Amino acid sequence: MDLLEKIDLYVENINEESDYQKFVKKKLADTGKSLGDMNDEETKKFFLMLDKEWKSKDEKKQK
Repeated sequence: MDLLEKIDLYVENINEESDYQKFVKKKLADTGKSLGDMNDEETKKFFLMLDKEWKSKDEKKQK
């Protein structure tokens, strides 16, 4: 499974798709690049940033 297939699987498995998709699109726009234009290191950093900054509704309730 290549990186783009893993990304597709990751996004498909998110329960809060609409909120998460908006978040990802905004962050992607902030980079000025598409996922296809990023090299492997940039893609890895992008998804690490998403994991760090995304707070699901359940995580927000716990605080």
